[in-house]
This record gives sequence, structure tokens and C-alpha cells, in this order.
Amino acid sequence: MVEVAGASDGLPSARLRSQYSSGWTGLLCHPFVREMAAGALALEKFRFYVEQNILYLHEYAKAIALGAAKSRSRALLGRFSGSLQQIVDTELDQNQALLDRVIELGAIDRGG
Repeated sequence: MVEVAGASDGLPSARLRSQYSSGWTGLLCHPFVREMAAGALALEKFRFYVEQNILYLHEYAKAIALGAAKSRSRALLGRFSGSLQQIVDTELDQNQALLDRVIELGAIDRGG
């Protein structure tokens, strides 16, 4: 059994982890997460994960942009634009660099 850290600190995230501890434990015990934590995840699996994350980030950025376009206040527009900027200027580049590095290390393309 995996202990749910911080369940008694009163934060909403801690309350949710405590309330749904079996689901949280299931996530932490997933083979992908366990193999990654142990440093035993096959490069091909990690490459596939990063490739899928890049695809997701492109679509997520579009959804965030749509939220910005539909914003009804300047504050909300600022939140959406900040998130969009983070994705476009940082996360996509970081994920691409990570993918490039995994390929350099020899990860074979499995169609991700």
C-alpha cells in the first residue's frame, strides 16, 4: 500500500487524495510510473510518451487559445494568455529537446 502524503494538511489536493486514495494509489502503482521511478523504463516507452505529450500540448494550446478568445474579462484573458505562452514558449521546446535526447540515446520509433 502506498501512503498518501500530506493527507492531513487541510489543502484541497490533500483532501482529494485522501478521499480517492485507491485511485491515487493505482496511479502511483502503474507499471509505467514504477518503471520510470526505478530508472527501468524502456527508452521506446519513454519516447512514445514524449511524442504523445507533444501532440497533446499542441491540442491543449489550441484549447487554451480558444478560452482566451472567449474570455469575458481582462483577468481571465491574462490567465489564458499566460498559460498559452508557457506552453508555446517553454513546454513544447522542452518536450522537443527531451525527445531529441531520447532519440540520441537510441530509442527506436515505434509509431508514436
